[in-house]
Amino acid sequence: MGSYKSEQDYIEQVCSKCINKKGKDMCEIHRTINGTYRCPNAEILDLTDKEVGKVLLQLGFNVSSQGFKYWQDAVLIYKKQKNKPFNITSVYNKLAEKYDVSVCSVVRCMNTASLPARDRITNEGYKKSITNYGIMQIVDMYI
Repeated sequence: MGSYKSEQDYIEQVCSKCINKKGKDMCEIHRTINGTYRCPNAEILDLTDKEVGKVLLQLGFNVSSQGFKYWQDAVLIYKKQKNKPFNITSVYNKLAEKYDVSVCSVVRCMNTASLPARDRITNEGYKKSITNYGIMQIVDMYI
């Protein structure tokens, strides 16, 4: 994904490639947390773990935890399954298999990595309990 300085720049470079664009309908372009632009309907096959990592850092994730890498992979899995039913447990299973660890270890590491972000989100006025799936949806808003 590139860095786009304006909506027009984004439209010229990305929107014409959008798989969900129908006729002359405008995409749902919005500014991301890092100041670039994106459309949630755009095909995001070139998203990298480095780009996901930047957003996780901006949200306050603990980078020194193994869970940070698990979160990067989990977000990439989530983005690829965006239009399909999503089950966070299946992501835990995939990560446990990939890294040859237990599902419990994956969940524990992901929780540890996301603790600072959970605190930050709660301090900014979010009153409900924050699950890993909820965090996944919040991260998705910024990518």
